[in-house]
Amino acid sequence: MRKLFTILVAVLLIASVFLPRQASAQAPQKMSYQAVIRNASNNLVASHAVGMKITILKNATAVYTETQTPTTNANGLVSIEIGSGTGFSDINWAAGTYFIQTETDPTGGTNYTITGTSQLLSVPFAMHAKTAENFTGTIAETDPVFVAWDKDYSDLINAPATITPAQANAITANTAKVGYTDALVSANADVVANTAKVGITPAQTSAIAANTLKVSYTDAAAVALNTAKTGITTTQANAITDNTTAIGTEKTRAEAAEATLTTAVSMNSSDISTLKT
Repeated sequence: MRKLFTILVAVLLIASVFLPRQASAQAPQKMSYQAVIRNASNNLVASHAVGMKITILKNATAVYTETQTPTTNANGLVSIEIGSGTGFSDINWAAGTYFIQTETDPTGGTNYTITGTSQLLSVPFAMHAKTAENFTGTIAETDPVFVAWDKDYSDLINAPATITPAQANAITANTAKVGYTDALVSANADVVANTAKVGITPAQTSAIAANTLKVSYTDAAAVALNTAKTGITTTQANAITDNTTAIGTEKTRAEAAEATLTTAVSMNSSDISTLKT
């Protein structure tokens, strides 16, 4: 490769793809390219026309070529757009590895003495996204169309355990009673009745009602009699009564016998005293 007398410091500063802003617009397929041009003395080639040949390589094979004659600015910077030539839009950016090769003639002609090659990276390949414009057919929509909410808590997946409707009603009824004052409780017969029945069976409720009637009894004998019969049968209660009567009779007989014995002892004691005298 022959020695180069003109030095090119070319840097790909911007490689952007202009895709359509709306579906009906024609997509301009171009890339922006910038390079700083210096001569053999390493001086900037400022405000001067330069000849450039740009080639897109797929691996080592040229797939697109164009030439331009841009003019550098006061800083020796040249800015061009690549893609105006025929065949640029036919490049399949999704296939293979692509490189950009630039050849430059600092005098503005076609005697290209400076050559540089660099790999095209991510941004240019965004041009492959343009293939979406050529999509045909339809896309099947599998998501349900929301119309109105027709679900409830029981339709949830992995929903926590809940209470039954009967339990919910019971909670509602009990909640209505929370906060009652003593006056409200006393005035509300239903609350009083329900409070008495909390946790007991119907049979126990009836027993409580029967016992409540006896609480204020003034007849001690009747209360004692009822108390004695608690937990025994009628026959056992009658037997207890009979035994109690018999015990009273025997007690009376015993007391009479004791009195008789006491009298006899007294008489004997008097006789003994008389005999001693």
